[in-house]
Amino acid sequence: MRGVGTHSAFVCSLTRCVRAECWADGVMSRLQPHGYAGVFVPKHQSPCPRFGYPADGVGIFYKPSKFTLVATDPVAFLDAQGKPMNQRAAIAVLQSTSTSAPYSLVLACCHLKAKRGFETMRVEQMEQLLRVRVCM
Repeated sequence: MRGVGTHSAFVCSLTRCVRAECWADGVMSRLQPHGYAGVFVPKHQSPCPRFGYPADGVGIFYKPSKFTLVATDPVAFLDAQGKPMNQRAAIAVLQSTSTSAPYSLVLACCHLKAKRGFETMRVEQMEQLLRVRVCM
């Protein structure tokens, strides 16, 4: 978090970000003073609450002074049977606030299956993410 404030990036993303009900008191409360707004997508079934912590997910943050949020799309990765997996991704479409040379950005932040032995699953998750069409 220290680096975000120090480098003053126009956009950033975080995985293992705290769940929405802790959003105001957690990540967002630390980023808002630096001029950020953001979107959050929680994991399907985070193991964190079993250990007394809020559920985690992914977040995309941007500076409203530089970008307007045009669209967001939460992505649920599916297993081979078409059932939702625990991992999620967030996609955000941002439009620059520049009037002289406006441009759009499509950003994605994903929390892929962890641990050794799941390399093929991570490739499949990325392939699913690349097939997402964001509605604008």
